[in-house]
Amino acid sequence: MSRSPRGLLQQQRKLIKFDDLVDRIHRLHDQNFEDKVVDLENINVVSDGNKSRPGVFLDVPEIGKLSLTDWSKKQLGSTLGIKFDKWFDPAVISAEEIQQEIQRRFSRTHEARKVRARRFEKDAPGTKHADGYIRAFLSPTYAPIDDVRIFDRMNKRFRGHMSDVNFMQNHLGSDFFSDRSSHYTMVGEPVNMGAIDRKHSDPKVRHIYDIAEMGGALPDSDWVYQGFHFRNSEVGYTAVTIDASTFRLVCLNGMIVKVNDGRLLYRVHRSIDDDSIDSLLDGAFRKMPAAWERTRKQMQALRGHVLDDPQAEITKYLHNQKATKTFQEAVLEAFAEEPLPNRYGIMQALSRASHRETDMDKRAEIEEMAGNYMARYA
Repeated sequence: MSRSPRGLLQQQRKLIKFDDLVDRIHRLHDQNFEDKVVDLENINVVSDGNKSRPGVFLDVPEIGKLSLTDWSKKQLGSTLGIKFDKWFDPAVISAEEIQQEIQRRFSRTHEARKVRARRFEKDAPGTKHADGYIRAFLSPTYAPIDDVRIFDRMNKRFRGHMSDVNFMQNHLGSDFFSDRSSHYTMVGEPVNMGAIDRKHSDPKVRHIYDIAEMGGALPDSDWVYQGFHFRNSEVGYTAVTIDASTFRLVCLNGMIVKVNDGRLLYRVHRSIDDDSIDSLLDGAFRKMPAAWERTRKQMQALRGHVLDDPQAEITKYLHNQKATKTFQEAVLEAFAEEPLPNRYGIMQALSRASHRETDMDKRAEIEEMAGNYMARYA
């Protein structure tokens, strides 16, 4: 039996209220150490004591003994001109040798970095051996705009609009955060894209819907939730952005939609006051209703554009995008899972291909590619 859109959304995705999300962001922010500008030659490398899988900690002045994330290793390695894990493999090189090489380099260049670090959560693995972990090595003048500032301003400025909205915790990954970035997808009101064709001429499509119905995962129509996608990085990976977004219940596909090749909000990380953040948010929320209406019309236009050979169009489009052969094959396989013979089906195949990607930022890039396809052909 088909399900109502709200019931199915609750079943398939973990939804978190805005207030609960703000509390979560504050708890994480409270675990941060104070940012410190550190002369890199004064950092000491120490063994983490793991015999089976050796690793290292960095003893950072005024902060403590810290482990490294993959992202902070990449940043430090870039400063040294190496790939950190490849050059400093603790299985074949000791902490003392790593220390000697790092000090030899930085005692000559006298480089300093702003170290961003966070305490471990209570009872987290590694808490007995280190004080926390290094999130980033940044330029001493880098002025990050943290999530907590954006959400606090959002809470103050748009409290009446945000109090009842939900965010999907497990849209791009198991949580909102990676070691490089944060992704928050808000779900608003759904748009009915029309009936699901249970008597579709392609038996593959009918089979997909039959399986979903037997598992209680088939909506009563082709519902697409509209909302916005907020992305940020507190550690130097990407700017602050807000884009319109969609989430289709039939296949649990998301899409990030730019507005006229732009974004609802884009801001690089540099010093900014609260009034300026408010102005950026005001502009984004003012443009949002028109962006959602434009997206609705574009999706309907794609749905009405039937193609003789959709697989050929997929190959041509991805070739023009200089996509890898592997990704082209992934999109064609995704299309075969629900071969809707129109441009709406191609857009959904692009989005569905993101399911195979484990990296949150790469998944977001694929969803953005689906949005770019819609903007180009609608």
